Amino acid sequence: MIKMLKALAVILAALLVLSPIAASDVLVFSNTDLKDDNVAPGAKLEIEFDLENTAAKDYKDVVVTAQIEGKDDTKVTKDFGTIAGGSVRESRKITVQVPDDLKDGSYNVLLKAKGKLSGTGTRTAQAEIPFTVEQEDYSAYVDEVTLSSEKLIAGTSVDVAVKLINNGKNDLEDLKLTVEVPEVYAKQSIRIQSIEQDNEKLIYLTLNIPEDASSGIYTLKVTAVNAEASALYTQNIEVTKVAPKVVENKDKVTPTTVSMPSIKQGQGAVVSLEVTNNGDARKTYSVVLGGVADWTSSARVEPEAVALNAGDSKTVQVYVLPKEAGDRSFTLYVKDGAELVSAVQVNVKVAASQASAGTVATPQINASWMFAGLVLLVAVVAGVLLYRKENGGQKKQSSSVYY
Repeated sequence: MIKMLKALAVILAALLVLSPIAASDVLVFSNTDLKDDNVAPGAKLEIEFDLENTAAKDYKDVVVTAQIEGKDDTKVTKDFGTIAGGSVRESRKITVQVPDDLKDGSYNVLLKAKGKLSGTGTRTAQAEIPFTVEQEDYSAYVDEVTLSSEKLIAGTSVDVAVKLINNGKNDLEDLKLTVEVPEVYAKQSIRIQSIEQDNEKLIYLTLNIPEDASSGIYTLKVTAVNAEASALYTQNIEVTKVAPKVVENKDKVTPTTVSMPSIKQGQGAVVSLEVTNNGDARKTYSVVLGGVADWTSSARVEPEAVALNAGDSKTVQVYVLPKEAGDRSFTLYVKDGAELVSAVQVNVKVAASQASAGTVATPQINASWMFAGLVLLVAVVAGVLLYRKENGGQKKQSSSVYY
């Protein structure tokens, strides 16, 4: 028994001697600091820190990552290479973007260092830096911008879908949303009456690319401004003078031609759109009408959403009432959840009505509505087969659509 106790004592003493040695062979964060630890959604967190190698040997392939705890999409990585034994990398910096939709509250930035120590293997170090988020009284941001075409052709139009979110503490009123390509003097604006706090709106605008625009890469600029808040979004777009050749992939989508005869100013018309689920699971698709704000007095889609089993099809009706004559166009957008999966442009020739020379007849509002009879006058069938999709729709906030 005594011999056993002596043996245990020897082992314990060895552990006590060796433990500080093992603890001294690590990477250590120190002097961690945030330039500003009380920020608004969408701000940038600039973290400053020292990284020390307490080992006698070099740490190689050292990588530092930083992210907001629980927000994997905020993760950023920085390569530190080799840190010599016993040395310190002082006043290092790394920046993390705070999500625009992050709510008020307390959070942590997680710092993690990983490196290889010769004869020991990979080791890590970690530190947490607290910060708080406080929403501004009035704030908006552009969450997503989708174009009906990836390549823009000079002399044609493109529909732009903008998702605008109110991430402030109060409702936003009288917002002016502008989409433009300043280099070619292409610009379109629309007024948004209001966006309630913590809500979003999906707005569609049609942007006309001038015929004399040269081929090249340009900046698409989206701004949302009112008296209290402003938001800015930019992305590069490509403009070409010649329409690109379309490569058909019938395994994914069947090409569809959508056409429409001439209609008259002040008279309604209907387009039928057939939506087919090419996937292998039940889906709910929504249909949205874009590019009609500047030449129609009213437009709608019925129904706005269709639930389809795999392989099934259903027809939706698109009604438009033109208020201006001339060559016009609109786009039929088909969406799976929050993702745009199809966009078909329809060209329309609107003839001036005889009433436009004098007084304009006012449509009567009744139970049948005037569009019901116009279905017999204009029957246009458009077939749109959607891309095969294996995943379901994305999560979406409460939203509205502006035209």
